[in-house]
Amino acid sequence: MFRAALSKAAAQSTWVYWLVNNDGDAAHSTREFLQTCFVNLPVAKHARLLKTLATEKAAENIDACIHELVAHELLRRLVVLGRSIHTDNGMVS
Repeated sequence: MFRAALSKAAAQSTWVYWLVNNDGDAAHSTREFLQTCFVNLPVAKHARLLKTLATEKAAENIDACIHELVAHELLRRLVVLGRSIHTDNGMVS
C-alpha cells in the first residue's frame, strides 16, 4: 500500500524514485521496512499521509514524510523495548 502511494506520488525525490523503481535487495528491504512503519502508524493517520504524498507539494514533503514515518517507528520500538526491559527486571511501568 505504501509503495503504491510512493509510486503515485505527485513528485518524487531522486531517492524515492530509486526506492520505487529499483529491484535490488537494498531497495526491497527498505520498502518492506517503510511498509512496516506505515502499518504501525495509527490508522487515523494513514489517510493524511497518503493525501500528503498525492498533493502538489509532494516534492517538498515526500522526504520529510518518510523521515517522520521512520522517526515514529523508532520511537514506537523504543517504547516497546523499554516496556520489555522493565518487565524483564520485574518492574512494571
